[in-house]
Amino acid sequence: MTKAPAAQPAGAAGSPIDLSLPLGFCTSVFGHRLALSAQKLRRLARAGATWAEIAGLQEPHVNAYDDERVEELARAAREAGLAVWSW
Repeated sequence: MTKAPAAQPAGAAGSPIDLSLPLGFCTSVFGHRLALSAQKLRRLARAGATWAEIAGLQEPHVNAYDDERVEELARAAREAGLAVWSW
């Protein structure tokens, strides 16, 4: 007995639909004091993340008024190729 091929979702023209989605995250998952770091952004990008939302309004997470730290995180996101959709 042969196994039937797995069903593929199809679009209006009958062609398969690409169900892959870009991997993203919100940095609020790093909730404790100064938990967000440039190293963590780079590691998440290496793990396949392509998008990030920086939770900058949670001062214990990252102080949005600390210009040096904000620039460090922005630089790390750019260098890692992360698209930041909000801060």
